[in-house]
Amino acid sequence: MSIYIAVFNKNHLTIVKYISNMSLGHITNILGIDMEKLKIEDAILMSLERLNQSVITEYQFGQIIYELYEKKTYEKRSIDLRKTKADYQTFRRNLNNTIQRGFLTPLKNISRVYKIFDRSFLQEEEVVCSIDPFSYISHLSAMQYHGITDRLPTVIFYSSLKRKLWKEYARKREIKDFNNYRSEEIPTFTNVTIKKFNKKNISKIEVNNYLGSFIKVEDKKLRVSTIGRTFHDMIKKPIFCGGINHVVEVFQEYAEIYVDLIVNEIENKGNKIDKVRTGYILDEICNLEHPMINNWTKHAQRGGSRKLDVATEYRPVFSEKWCLSINVDLEI
Repeated sequence: MSIYIAVFNKNHLTIVKYISNMSLGHITNILGIDMEKLKIEDAILMSLERLNQSVITEYQFGQIIYELYEKKTYEKRSIDLRKTKADYQTFRRNLNNTIQRGFLTPLKNISRVYKIFDRSFLQEEEVVCSIDPFSYISHLSAMQYHGITDRLPTVIFYSSLKRKLWKEYARKREIKDFNNYRSEEIPTFTNVTIKKFNKKNISKIEVNNYLGSFIKVEDKKLRVSTIGRTFHDMIKKPIFCGGINHVVEVFQEYAEIYVDLIVNEIENKGNKIDKVRTGYILDEICNLEHPMINNWTKHAQRGGSRKLDVATEYRPVFSEKWCLSINVDLEI
C-alpha cells in the first residue's frame, strides 16, 4: 500500500511527502492530468518519466523547458503556456516548482544536479555518465564491468575530456541542443566536479579524445570503455588498473581471447611506446603470435631508457628484442 500526504492548491494536487514505490507514470494518473490540455508542470513531469537516468542536471532540465516552449506541445497535446519563449525566470520557476512538488531532490555535494524521485537506486557509474556527457567508465572500473578482474574497486574511475576540449565540445552541444538559440537566460553546460558519491571516491582521468573509446550500455545511461581501449588504458596507466603486476596477470588470462581487439586498438590509437610495451607483454609473456605484433618491433629503440612501468624507476634489466627496461618484479 502506498502512503502519501498531499495538499490541494487551486484544484491541483501537489505531493509534499510520500512513502511509495509508485512510478512517475502512476503519479501522473493520481494527479488527474488533463490529457487534452496540459499544464507546463505536468508536461515536465511526463518528460522526466521518459528519461532513462536517475539524475538530471540543470542544463538537461533547461533542455526540457526549452523544447516544451519551442514545440508548445507534448505528445501532440497542446501545453498551456504563459510565455512564447523560455527565459531564465521560466526555467527557475519551473525548477523550483518541480523541487517543491517532490519530483526532484538536490544531490548532496554535487551542485546543480538533482535526483529524479522514482529512481530509487543510484548507481555511481550511471550518475557520472548522466552528469558528464563526454565521460565513460574506464580503467579498473571498466575492467570490472568487462569481467577481466577479480578486484573490487573502492574508487570509481572514469575518463573525460581535458578542460579546454570539454568547453569546446560543450559549446557545440549547446548550439545543437538549443537550435542555435543561446541566451544568458538558459542554463549553460557546466563541467561539474564529481569527487565523491554514495561514500565512494570518484577519480577522473583526462583524455584528448573520447570518440570511439566506449560502448553504450543498452537501456542505461552508462558508457564504458571498449575492451580494446580498456587494455590500452592498462598499458598507459597501470596505476589506475590495479598496478603493473595485476595488468600482466589480466593479459596472461585474457589477452588470447581479445588479441585482435587489443592489437587493433594499439595499432590505431597507441603511440610508439604503447606498441613496445604491449608488444613485449603479448610476445614475451603471453607467447602470442600476430603479424602486427612483429611489426611493432621497429619502434624499439636501442640505447634508450624506456621502461615497462612508467611509474617505477629504471632498472638495467632488459628485453633485448623490445629494448625495454623490465623495471618491476613480475610475478609470472
